Amino acid sequence: MFKMKQSAARTLKNIPVIFNIPNDNGGITKTTRHVDYLVLDQSAIDAGIEAEETLAKKVVVGWSDFTGEDGKPLEFSASALDELLEMKFAQKALMETYFKVISGEKPRKGN
Repeated sequence: MFKMKQSAARTLKNIPVIFNIPNDNGGITKTTRHVDYLVLDQSAIDAGIEAEETLAKKVVVGWSDFTGEDGKPLEFSASALDELLEMKFAQKALMETYFKVISGEKPRKGN
């Protein structure tokens, strides 16, 4: 039976996100990283949906297995997220996965 819960913020942890990264050969390199998402209620989503980047800044609240250019682990921070969101392929991957998981779909796994 489906039970309605009062609106309460919850976090979805360690969700796999597949990034399709354009490469120098004109192709795509797929890589999977894991992201923590804050689940917003529909009115909050509607308020931020016009600007995908702004919505991403609200819902992406953590990550694991991201590395910097030096190959060292990259800790989650607002500035690191801002830098990631400058890349359209990353914005697209993050938001497509977010909408899938909050809609009850399983995220795809694997590279």
